[in-house]
Amino acid sequence: PLFREGRDSVTLSPAPKQLSKYDIPLYRRSDGSYILHRVVDVSDGKYTMCGDNQFRLEKGIDHDRVIAVVSGFSRGKKRYSTKSAAYRIYVALWCGSRPLRYFAHRVIRKLKRIFGK
Repeated sequence: PLFREGRDSVTLSPAPKQLSKYDIPLYRRSDGSYILHRVVDVSDGKYTMCGDNQFRLEKGIDHDRVIAVVSGFSRGKKRYSTKSAAYRIYVALWCGSRPLRYFAHRVIRKLKRIFGK
């Protein structure tokens, strides 16, 4: 995943009126937990979210649950913007490879079941 606990920090900005695909909002689930996941689809005014290291989609997130959006992040002393070309290339490759990563994950799980850990 892009962000690692204890290593990275994010810069949050006020959420725009409408999120776009690949934005990373901070939102609150109905159980009260705060989540930072990527928008993978926008449809009928609702968002589909998925963590970068997850495969299960969280569908039907309303905009009123969104608190803020990631505008940048820091890794050590280096700062990155979500508007930079390098970041946008990373996002396109990472999100585009999701089906392949899911397939590889399933194959590896099956092989571990067959041959043990």
